[in-house]
This record gives sequence, structure tokens and C-alpha cells, in this order.
Amino acid sequence: MRATVTVATLDTLRGTARAGTAHRVVVVADSSKLGARAFARICPCEDIDVLVTDGDAPAVTVRRFAEAGIEVVQA
Repeated sequence: MRATVTVATLDTLRGTARAGTAHRVVVVADSSKLGARAFARICPCEDIDVLVTDGDAPAVTVRRFAEAGIEVVQA
């Protein structure tokens, strides 16, 4: 059986490895990505230090990240 590895899969594996060794994890995601399911998880929310997103992020979502101890920057 042959396994298929896509570029997206390789990027996910690289991101997971970097997040595990970083001193500080900064996630940059526009508001359409917040709360959406993805094909893979890069790191758990507990590992995120800063979330940078746009001004369209719902206030309730921003509050949940902040309550989890994540610094939220809306740009």
C-alpha cells in the first residue's frame, strides 16, 4: 500500500514540529478561520500565546480566546 503525502500535509507536520519547540506561539488567522474545523490540528489552544486576527472576529470568539489566556490582537 502506498501513502499519499500532500504539500498541505507536509506543511502541517512542519508546523506541528515548530509549535512544539517554540518559546512563543503566534497564530495568524482571519475571522473566517476562527471556530471552523480544519483537516489537521497544528497545536492545541493551550500552546497558543498570541492570536492575530482581523476586526471581523465575533466578540464572543475573541472573549473565549482571551479567557483561555491567549492574547488576542485584532488588526
